[in-house]
Amino acid sequence: KWSSEGQVIIRFSSPDAGDANFNVLLLYQRMLRYHRGEKHIDALVDLDLQRLAFAKRVTFNEDKDTTYFAAVEAVCKAHRASPISTLAGVAAAQYYYEKNDYVTALTRCEQEMALFPESRGAADCKALKSNILQKEATVEVEDTQLPGAPFMISAGFRNISQMHFRIVE
Repeated sequence: KWSSEGQVIIRFSSPDAGDANFNVLLLYQRMLRYHRGEKHIDALVDLDLQRLAFAKRVTFNEDKDTTYFAAVEAVCKAHRASPISTLAGVAAAQYYYEKNDYVTALTRCEQEMALFPESRGAADCKALKSNILQKEATVEVEDTQLPGAPFMISAGFRNISQMHFRIVE
């Protein structure tokens, strides 16, 4: 179960006390401790999501993506009654988007927007939804070709029902 409590209590150590990442984690820990017990949880949840994103960026663990996703989902579930949970929801949708699972990302965005339409997370979901639904076409050709020899063309598209090509000599 997610809890910023565990993060606040853990004593981190590092062989290099001057390491920037170590000091950032200690700073997050102090800020979480400061916001713990407040009536309004927005700052605590927002801060914890920032901490999770930072840890994901600086970690070299193979399972960092799935660990990050599980933590974000736990934050979302723990605070589902509050609009701030949509920030965790959009982070989860972004996770699916980065994995090229656009259908799940879009579904998650729509769920978050329906739950708290005026929240910050819903606004972020609208932007992500726009990215997901954006039409995209790419064509790649090798930089150099031998005269008279066949060459490769790579074409890709998303959210486009038809593409037509014409090759002119």
